[in-house]
Amino acid sequence: SCEGTGQGGYLAVCPVDAQVAKARRLAAESNQNVSATAVATTGMECKERQFRRRSINLERDAIREDELINLVGLPVFISIVDNKQDGWGFVALDNLQYPMLDTAN
Repeated sequence: SCEGTGQGGYLAVCPVDAQVAKARRLAAESNQNVSATAVATTGMECKERQFRRRSINLERDAIREDELINLVGLPVFISIVDNKQDGWGFVALDNLQYPMLDTAN
């Protein structure tokens, strides 16, 4: 969940390809320089929440748990995009909350 507002953008939770995640982990362990840009190539789509409020006042919003169920156990990345090309557009987020899962068991 988060508090957000904006006109012409979105917040997305996207799966990271397992091979990309493994390569990045191995490179990080060997202290190699690795791009921080995540790549979604699993065939699963990102779960998006559009911003369509022409206001500076933040409102509580969330991507529902049932929308994220297919991402449980997968590495994901969060993308915040302002894609408004003209006029009054911006994205503002605060108090972004997400669960941490114990995958050791």
